[in-house]
Amino acid sequence: MTLANSYLNAAPFSLNGQLDPKPSSDSAHYGINFGGPMIIPKLVNYQRASFYITYQGVRSRNPFSKVSTVPSAAERGGDFSSLLASANPTVIFDPTTNAPFANNIIPAMRLNSASLGLIPYFPLATTSAVENYQIVASTPNNNDNLGVRFIAPLNNKDRLNFNVQFQDRYSESEQLFGFRDPTKGTGLSAAAGWSHSFKPRVNNSATFTLSRNNNTTTPYFAYSTDVAEELGITGTSQYPINYGPPNLSFTNFGSLSDSSASVTRNQTGNFTDNLTYVLKQKHNLSIGYLYRRLQLNSTNFSNARGSFSFSGLLTSELNGSGNPISGTGYDFADFLLGLPQTSSLRFGSDDNYFRGWSTAAFANDDYRPARGLTVNFGLRYEYFAPYTEKYGDIANLILTPGFTSATVVTAGESGTGLPSSLVRPERDAFSPRFGIAWRPSQNKSLIFRGGYSIFYSGSPYQTIVSQLASQPPFAKTATLTTSPEDQLTLENGFAASPSETVTNTYAINPDYRIAYAQTWSFAIQNTLPHGLLVELEYIGTKGTNLGVVEEPNEAPPGSSLLSAQEHVSISDASAFLYQTYGGNSIFNAGQIRVTRRFMTGMSAVLLYTYSKSLDDASSFTGTGGSTVQFIDDWNLERGLSTFNQPNSCRPLISSRRQLACMG
Repeated sequence: MTLANSYLNAAPFSLNGQLDPKPSSDSAHYGINFGGPMIIPKLVNYQRASFYITYQGVRSRNPFSKVSTVPSAAERGGDFSSLLASANPTVIFDPTTNAPFANNIIPAMRLNSASLGLIPYFPLATTSAVENYQIVASTPNNNDNLGVRFIAPLNNKDRLNFNVQFQDRYSESEQLFGFRDPTKGTGLSAAAGWSHSFKPRVNNSATFTLSRNNNTTTPYFAYSTDVAEELGITGTSQYPINYGPPNLSFTNFGSLSDSSASVTRNQTGNFTDNLTYVLKQKHNLSIGYLYRRLQLNSTNFSNARGSFSFSGLLTSELNGSGNPISGTGYDFADFLLGLPQTSSLRFGSDDNYFRGWSTAAFANDDYRPARGLTVNFGLRYEYFAPYTEKYGDIANLILTPGFTSATVVTAGESGTGLPSSLVRPERDAFSPRFGIAWRPSQNKSLIFRGGYSIFYSGSPYQTIVSQLASQPPFAKTATLTTSPEDQLTLENGFAASPSETVTNTYAINPDYRIAYAQTWSFAIQNTLPHGLLVELEYIGTKGTNLGVVEEPNEAPPGSSLLSAQEHVSISDASAFLYQTYGGNSIFNAGQIRVTRRFMTGMSAVLLYTYSKSLDDASSFTGTGGSTVQFIDDWNLERGLSTFNQPNSCRPLISSRRQLACMG
């Protein structure tokens, strides 16, 4: 059993000179293990077989601490006169008269009733600092794990093994304003393996694994009060699991939000087979095969309560172009008047049943042509099938050259020439691999190492199918922006249906290619006197066909916020992200590693790395980095990677001995 808590932890650093409360945490880890030969008196006497049963439990509380800004007591009542006395004065304008409110105070009779009903969900300030609100809490995170393992040698050539693991878990997540959302789930992992020896130097191992994972998240407000109906906010979901206030976001204040109700049920089946053959003690040959099948099932009520955003636009003074003048307008004043800038609402629930599979085959030869020389050759082929939806509920946009029009296509639709995944698969993912290690003299410790390999990543396909399933006509989202002709309000800010012909927010190039990385390295290692081991290494990595995200249907810079939709290139479509490929990256690094070994079993390592990484707004394992700004010339996007770290020096002390404390 292991017990720990935060009693002796240091208090957080104070940014305002006031003593900040310390978030508390504790944990208890305990378990029991037993096993042995399969001998049950008078029932089983299988001494060659063995079993193990393990149980591990965790009870913990995780610290949670956040700071933000909430409206002051005066601002909650519509009094913004303090903004006039600040270093950068802000004037609040009346949207009905286009004249400033007297002394920056909104009359009580002008305060929106729905806004007043939502005020109690905002906490009061806890400090007098600029970030005047802090929440400190501890959230539970508990799990129980039970495992059973059985090993059964059948004879001198065959051996079976079985392993089953079960987990039950419960946790809670804290929101900024104190709303706590519970999540519970279970997990099951089972594996069966068989190994067979054909000859002393020819062996085969086959394994099948099955894993299942279930999670259920219930929002804090679920099954309580239908806040929207009580306040007269129309258009939101009427399912009791979606009860609660709408999500509210602000420019100057923390957001009022809560988790979305969701249920996930995922399953993965995996089969692997590996054959090894030692030929004439010089070749260590291996051939293998892998097949994996995935099911990702989920129900999600994302944004079913709707979202409003407030920026201060409606209480700003506008210039001749319809854009707000600096020093005017305030987001919380917009809120108190019940005038959001934008609204967004998701209709219905997402019931998704994603299906995917992948396969791989490889051959490898670890060849020792001479003493002190090892050469490794390998070739791997991988096929990642783009995910599909069991009932075909995914949609994409087919775009014309120059992004002048967009047409919605769905899975199984005739005449498109697209597979059911709406993304054509890549079939030529061959990955050669080569490595060499050479020790020129057996009497000296000098060693040279080098290698080259290619790696493919099929991980973007899961993100892609999730995005395609979140598009109309299967998942409808109504996103509206206020305008002089049709001003949004809290009560009537959600549309009954999308207002544009095409409301999809995501599209992907049907010929999308998965990314691959080429990696090469060269190292020199030598042992020096006094137990010093020195290694010099060069590492290079080049990423190709990396994912890139564009936003082709945005209004030109300088367009009015109130009429931006009139200036987009595809007028009958809302703004959307376009996923494509073709990004590149390059990483080069030089390393010096010095290791000092001690007779006590301890060692000290000092690693210095000098590196540089460049890319053009792309990433290897995901679908892309930040949205590109220059669609027509990606070269303008190229620059230092966000993770670029030119110099790094890391010391490390390790020991092969186990330290124990007994009492």
